[in-house]
Amino acid sequence: MKRAAYKVDVQILSRLPMHDYRDLASRLNLHFKMLPSMTPTRWNMIEPINRPFGEDTDWEEEMRLLFDPTLWPSFYWRRHKKTQSTGSFTRAIDNRTGQLLPTHSDESITSILSQTNMDELISYVKTSSVQFKADIAYIDVIHDAYRDAVLEELKHYQNSYAVSIYLLTNNLRHWLDDIYWGTVFGDAYVRLFGMDKILSAPVYKVEQLSDDTVYLQLTENITDSYEKFEEFQQIRQAVKNHLDPMAFYQKDKAYYIYGQDFFPDFELAQKTAGSVFHVPEFRLLSDSVLDWSKI
Repeated sequence: MKRAAYKVDVQILSRLPMHDYRDLASRLNLHFKMLPSMTPTRWNMIEPINRPFGEDTDWEEEMRLLFDPTLWPSFYWRRHKKTQSTGSFTRAIDNRTGQLLPTHSDESITSILSQTNMDELISYVKTSSVQFKADIAYIDVIHDAYRDAVLEELKHYQNSYAVSIYLLTNNLRHWLDDIYWGTVFGDAYVRLFGMDKILSAPVYKVEQLSDDTVYLQLTENITDSYEKFEEFQQIRQAVKNHLDPMAFYQKDKAYYIYGQDFFPDFELAQKTAGSVFHVPEFRLLSDSVLDWSKI
């Protein structure tokens, strides 16, 4: 794969549910402020992503009029010119059906690596993770070697057809898939691993962002993940061994989270959560914890 084809993937899982339009508006405003190189050209609450982006838009008013967490659970955006990128903000799922436990809200971003301002992106992920109380966030690059070595394996146990890095709360109640080039650990994982253990991890950079949030960066350059794949995988494993190997996916201990039938068995998934691997307790919040006058 040519370097120009590599993409940076980002995901931020927030303890806030994003059921309040002001929560979504404040996330949008932070994104537009801190990621000017990824200012959208188009957006919408549903496909197709065809609404022209207006830089002078009052997003709180726009979301007050449009955002309905029941009808439109996501905000999608796209940038067609440099830096070519796409992303979404998706509200948390509650437990109305009884099938699934409550989930995090999440933000995802995918951009062309060769066009991406990594310093800008890292700064944004760290700031957003603290402001919107992330339990976990990652920055990484998907490439063929990692896809073949790790992701193809994982998808079978997680009842997924997609071969990609995408963290789901209900899967995280069974194990953490991996450590990533850039990883933010928030409240749940700081309680699981312990702050001292995280701060002493054998990584290129560790930065405590708040009392319960830490940023880890495995190596200096994100390109190490594919240019030095074998060495990079050894670093990944050393960090997992340091933190707690039983918190991370291991093939010889893994199981089918949702069973092996065509339709996922959510009841089975709830019963087996935490039965093999060490997993955190997610203390998900309500929107009411935010003081909107200060956002």
